Amino acid sequence: MHMGGLFRYSKGEALELLPEKYLPKTRRFDERPENAEFYKTDFDFPFICKPDFGERGKGVWLVRNEGDWKKIYSELDEPFMLQEFVEDELEFGIFYYRILGVNSGVFSVTAKGFLSAVGDGESTLKELIQSNMRAVGREEYLFDRFSSELDRVLPKGETLVLEQIGNHCRGTEFIDANHLINDQLVKVFDEITKDIKGFHYGRFDLKVRSLEDLYKGETIKVVELNGVNSEATHIYGQNFTLGKAYAVVLKQHRLAYEVAKKNLEHGFKPQPLSTFVKELYAHLRS
Repeated sequence: MHMGGLFRYSKGEALELLPEKYLPKTRRFDERPENAEFYKTDFDFPFICKPDFGERGKGVWLVRNEGDWKKIYSELDEPFMLQEFVEDELEFGIFYYRILGVNSGVFSVTAKGFLSAVGDGESTLKELIQSNMRAVGREEYLFDRFSSELDRVLPKGETLVLEQIGNHCRGTEFIDANHLINDQLVKVFDEITKDIKGFHYGRFDLKVRSLEDLYKGETIKVVELNGVNSEATHIYGQNFTLGKAYAVVLKQHRLAYEVAKKNLEHGFKPQPLSTFVKELYAHLRS
């Protein structure tokens, strides 16, 4: 993974490191094809379109129909990926590490709660969106997407998922799910990563049909693989104080140090400082 996944690395190339059975169908493009219907070779609606180089959900779209695609296609001006949309409801961010000659483990598990409206039997969908704290800044987009339903009153207890892309900037709630960490989960990720040369630290953003399948290593589809720039995103859970969050961040950086230290002892060569400075400058400019 370029620069260890710190910055300026291809998301598509990172995914290609993984065994095929853990991947949704994904295609990477360096530039926009002239024929707007090129997607039809491999994809049916809905599918995901996102930048090949990007972070924090910027430029990620769920393409539901031809109208969505026409708008998105016209704005493609950088390397991008198309990816099968995985329908499974469970989505996790699982932070895994391996310290050569010492141990491996799962440092963090984050469950994701998608932005939703829950009916009270009285409020219209528009009112529910307006009163949802997690929808702040997304109202215009949501009003446009649900324009034909805004006056509908959701029955009490009915849940309507408003956004199916699991990023903070899309209103997703990050939930501390570290209670799911056990030896079996570590074994699953030992197996997933055993043939990935040089990968010892990073976060798997994945979907899976059930917890039972997760522990069996089945139906797992990794939609994104992050390297050294990974966050232990469970710190954004509601019960975390700022102090607790910083403590986790410090522990995470200590873990990165231990991984790097052992890698050097086993003959890995670090990037030259000049390369790091050059890449950092290019990253900041972009």
